Amino acid sequence: MYKEVLDMPTEKSLSRNLLLFTVTWFIFVHWGLELAVIGVFYSITGHIKSQTSFQYLTKVWAISGLRILMIFILTSAVGLRFSSLYQGSLGKRGLILGIVLLVPFIIIEVICVGVSSYKLQILREFNFHLKLAGENKPLALLGLTSEYIYYLIEILSVNTLYLGTSKFVGARRAIIFPMVFWGFAHILNLIIEMNALQALGLALYMSSVALVIYYVAYHTGSLRVPIIAWMLLMIA
Repeated sequence: MYKEVLDMPTEKSLSRNLLLFTVTWFIFVHWGLELAVIGVFYSITGHIKSQTSFQYLTKVWAISGLRILMIFILTSAVGLRFSSLYQGSLGKRGLILGIVLLVPFIIIEVICVGVSSYKLQILREFNFHLKLAGENKPLALLGLTSEYIYYLIEILSVNTLYLGTSKFVGARRAIIFPMVFWGFAHILNLIIEMNALQALGLALYMSSVALVIYYVAYHTGSLRVPIIAWMLLMIA
């Protein structure tokens, strides 16, 4: 009994492990990794944004490939299975609730873009890739598919952050971590040619998205909710 008490993790060790996990995720799984890849491509091409489909595909697959590898490593390090990142059933209630809660964010996008000129994001992205590919439709479709695979891996990365931190602070308190370290951290877009006001607006918007989808995930007990909600938001 005495040995069991000694083996129990102390509050100090839990705090240290939580900090280590969060910093590792931030640097090696998400933001640090992405900015490092962008920095490498900037040093090679002289441009932060891709100028050709080849540049885009190389960059996005470098980020996605390294990120999925780091997710495997980090989940294994904290005793999580990769399959736990999409655990839980979606259910009709979770799906409906997720869609309903996303409506205000879609309305915000419509207002920002303008009702008359608004198009589904997936159509806007396809037009972007079509321009990047010089009107080559198969290449544009490849770029679009790669982009949405990137989005899928991104939300699996955020599920890693949520699930990993919940081991240290509990599922309810863990909601704050995607809000801050994924959502509000979009303010780092200041680095890649976005002005301060735009970056702040995006950070507040994304932290609100994170709050909503992980609040629903907490109450439904399903990590499929953030995945479906995020992918729908990227399409709408």
